[in-house]
Amino acid sequence: MRKTIFAFAALFLLSNSGYSQLVKRNTVFEKGDNVFNLGVGAGDPAYMFTGWKTAIPTISLSQEYCFIDDLLDVASVGIGGYISFSSHKRIESIWGIDETYHVYDFVFGARGVFHYQLVKDIDTYAGGMIGFDIQGDDYDNSFGSSKLNGSRPVGAAFVGARYYVTDKFAFNSEFGYGISIFTFGVSAKL
Repeated sequence: MRKTIFAFAALFLLSNSGYSQLVKRNTVFEKGDNVFNLGVGAGDPAYMFTGWKTAIPTISLSQEYCFIDDLLDVASVGIGGYISFSSHKRIESIWGIDETYHVYDFVFGARGVFHYQLVKDIDTYAGGMIGFDIQGDDYDNSFGSSKLNGSRPVGAAFVGARYYVTDKFAFNSEFGYGISIFTFGVSAKL
C-alpha cells in the first residue's frame, strides 16, 4: 500500500513539474511584451433592458505591457490603457412628435491583468479596469436640438483569452461587466 501511495505521489509531482516546465517554455505573455488589442463589443450593461438600441457597438483599443512574469511558472502580470467609443439611440413619440435621443460614450481608463496560461498558444487572463466615461447626449425634434455632456467614473471586470495563430498575431475574446459583456477582436504583439 505504501509503495502504491508513493508511486502516485511521485507520478503526480513529476507530471505537475513537467507540465509547468512545458508550458513555461511556451508562455505567450512574457516580461517586456507589448500587446495591442482591437475589439468590437456587444451588450453594454448600462443600456440593456432600458429601451435603448445600439447605434454603434463598442469599438475598443487597448494596450498591455507585461512587467512581471515567471509567477507560479506559468503566470504573469500586465498593465495598460484602454479607450472605447459607442453610441445608443431611442425614439420616443410625445404628443405625436417623434424625438430621437442619442447617447455617445467615450471611455478611457487603466487596466491591470493577471495572466495564467492553461494551454499552449492560448493566453488566458482576468483583470479589472478603472477609468472615466465621457458622455454626450443629443436629440432632434421639431422644437430644436440640445446637447448635454457629462462624465462619470467607470469600472470593469473581465476574463479573456488570446489564441495566437502566429508568434505576433492572435484572436481575442473577453467576457466581462462594466463596458461590454462580450468583446471579440484581434491582438498584435510588438
